[in-house]
Amino acid sequence: MRLLVVLTVVMICIVGLGYFVERGVSQVVLRMLSDLERGEVLVDSGDTAGAVEMFRHAHEQWKAAQDTWNPFVYNTDLEEVEVVLARLISCTEERAFSQMKAELAHLRTRLRQIQAQERLILKNIL
Repeated sequence: MRLLVVLTVVMICIVGLGYFVERGVSQVVLRMLSDLERGEVLVDSGDTAGAVEMFRHAHEQWKAAQDTWNPFVYNTDLEEVEVVLARLISCTEERAFSQMKAELAHLRTRLRQIQAQERLILKNIL
């Protein structure tokens, strides 16, 4: 009977940790997507300096989140987003808008994939 209780407590802890990670990563991704959207609107309206600031803010936000979620999310996923953010900032500063749009699309797709990988669903558990 004690074994059953211990196993139940362990399972509840694992599911709770999974929910915590999913919720935290999801919130970071949604904030990032919002910042990227605002940055793209600024570029489209001609405010390149504002867009660069918005993308830098997103980059700093991601670096802070990377420290938090590093134990739970694959490092290569986290590092790839950081590299794409750096390229996005560089393309925006250089006014290479077609390349910037491509980097932005890649970044959005990658963030959504990371969010989907962390969902607490049976497909991800198995």
